[in-house]
Amino acid sequence: MTYYCYGQVRQAKGSITAGSDQSKLWSVFTAAENPVQLIGGSYWSGDAGESYGLVMLPPSVPAGPNGTATLAGSMGAIAINFQMAGGNTATTPLAMWPGQKTFGNSPPIVPPFWGVYVYPIDAASTADFQVRLMGMDLVKP
Repeated sequence: MTYYCYGQVRQAKGSITAGSDQSKLWSVFTAAENPVQLIGGSYWSGDAGESYGLVMLPPSVPAGPNGTATLAGSMGAIAINFQMAGGNTATTPLAMWPGQKTFGNSPPIVPPFWGVYVYPIDAASTADFQVRLMGMDLVKP
């Protein structure tokens, strides 16, 4: 049986720029050669009354689409969090875990070279939406 220990701490930030169209992907984090367990996260801003999602995508998706790629079923997306509500401020951020509507293992493990992306669910975003993630590499002892 293979087991892992915690390695280097990782911190990442990403955002959706105001004016982004619905379902457009924005890069937050990409794991390197080790899987990364996400252990914390927060989000804020965005449009009040709108929802945002967070997904993992395999390495076959080009890195850093930042508003140019549209989320599609053929990409192999794994939902991490959906219906993250917009409208909060940086002084009142909301936590990812436990948070809104999370799926699967929580906190999730990002496989090697997979990326984590945020996207507007309901409509085009008229306000920026900020995401911060913290994780730790999982390394073999």
